[in-house]
Amino acid sequence: MTLGRPNKGVGHIEALAGAQAEKERLRAILATLTGESSVEEACRGLGIGQARFQQLREQALQGALDALMPRKPGRPGDAAEAPVGEVERLRTEKEELEEELEAMRVRIQLALALPDWPRREPKKRGPERGGPSGR
Repeated sequence: MTLGRPNKGVGHIEALAGAQAEKERLRAILATLTGESSVEEACRGLGIGQARFQQLREQALQGALDALMPRKPGRPGDAAEAPVGEVERLRTEKEELEEELEAMRVRIQLALALPDWPRREPKKRGPERGGPSGR
């Protein structure tokens, strides 16, 4: 008596995400690989020729092999790339903001070094304010 879950065979295909037509093709391919069905029977069932069946089988096996290739550990990054124009716009905006930041730093340094600058000229006193009468 074997312990563990019973093997569903090609029944595992039903749990996969995909359209029924693709699942039928996969079932037929796996059935020919396990010897449950001949290539001729699979072709008749799918309504395709042997050459097309060979292509499908090769694509399916290559896809399975590719999926089993070692990958870098961890989550893959976002595949979505920003459009080239958007990247250039952001680069230009970044440069402008860096220039503005540097100008602000200079202003702050000047304000700290020269707290009273620019000095305001004292208001001139006219005769009505008790200043010299212009004689």
